[in-house]
Amino acid sequence: MMDNKEVKERKDIRFLDYIYVLYKWKKFIIINMILILLITAGLSLLIDNKYKAKATVMLPQNSQLGGSALSGVLSGASSILGGSLFGANDNSDRMLGILSSRTVLTKVIKRFNLLEYYGFSKYKNDRTLKALRGDVSFDMDENGMIEITMIHKDSVKSAQIVNYFVNLLDSLNRKFSLKEATDYRIFVEKRYKKNLEDLKNAEDMFEKFQAKNGVYVIPDQLEFAIKAVGDLEVQLTQKQIESDLVKATKGKNSPTYKDLQIQISLLNNKLNGLKYGDKSVERSIIFFPFIKAPEIQKRYFRLYREIEIQGKIQEFIMPIYEQAVMEEHKNMPTIVVLDKAVPPELKYSPKRSFIVIGIGLFFFFTIVLFVFRGEEAINWKNFNNPLEEKEKRFFERILKFYRLKF
Repeated sequence: MMDNKEVKERKDIRFLDYIYVLYKWKKFIIINMILILLITAGLSLLIDNKYKAKATVMLPQNSQLGGSALSGVLSGASSILGGSLFGANDNSDRMLGILSSRTVLTKVIKRFNLLEYYGFSKYKNDRTLKALRGDVSFDMDENGMIEITMIHKDSVKSAQIVNYFVNLLDSLNRKFSLKEATDYRIFVEKRYKKNLEDLKNAEDMFEKFQAKNGVYVIPDQLEFAIKAVGDLEVQLTQKQIESDLVKATKGKNSPTYKDLQIQISLLNNKLNGLKYGDKSVERSIIFFPFIKAPEIQKRYFRLYREIEIQGKIQEFIMPIYEQAVMEEHKNMPTIVVLDKAVPPELKYSPKRSFIVIGIGLFFFFTIVLFVFRGEEAINWKNFNNPLEEKEKRFFERILKFYRLKF
């Protein structure tokens, strides 16, 4: 068993062997790394500078649903109904959707001739759209603002494109908001006009019902009629008692008895008229036949309730309709530009130092592996196949070319 000291010495020796191999091939490594770095640096200088312009926009605090009139119009309805008519839709999603739409991107491509800028020979439209989506970005920052950025070779044009996106966002959102407001105003207007018609019809039917049945305020009329009937029945009972008393004391032929019978007959006729109806009751503005009371009362309350319902609907919908008309004629900005895009002074890309360092490191490790493989191939004495022999000859030519002496 080898002790720890022997194992450490072997590891040290092997590490030094690697260092020695690199030392022997140092001329090859240095020459090739210099060439690679020079070529990489030269090629990086051929890459065009690109500039990134940015604008930051926000929505007015009172703008909801993309600045449409719907939210403002329905705010009153929402409070009356005791809740929100809409879920918590994020207005930023609408804005980001407008910005990334094909309509907006196509307008930008035509305005700034980006077909020529990207220079695709085939499938120009689709490939240009894809390239533009790669250079432009629409993001939300931590404060809820929308950031619009554009990468372009021309710093001035990058700022112009971003500001054009902002203008398109405002104009299209204003257009869509107006369309929504107009559609909603038309919808509310139709409902409002229908309510006016329904209310008019209910009032007309109620008027006809009152004129036909002589019913004006049925609770008061019914109360008065019941009291009147009660009074008549009390009088009738009294007269009947008096009549029975006179009959028992003076007989049927008594003039007093006959007068009481006439009074009783008149009271009965009056009660029957109130209960079952007659011409005097039908012409009365106070009484109506009791036999028809349930039907009349039911019909009365139905018509009265319909007028009340239509009146409540009008109270509800009238302010909504008026606000819808006002919102339709508004022409307020739907977005606020916090930071307008200006031509950037510092380039965004390429990062030439990172390009040179990255490619240099990649080729350095590749050359190191190549060197270790070459060191192994040169020391081969026997070959398992013809390829190994050719590989050894290849590395020997490299040694001769670089004049490496082992």
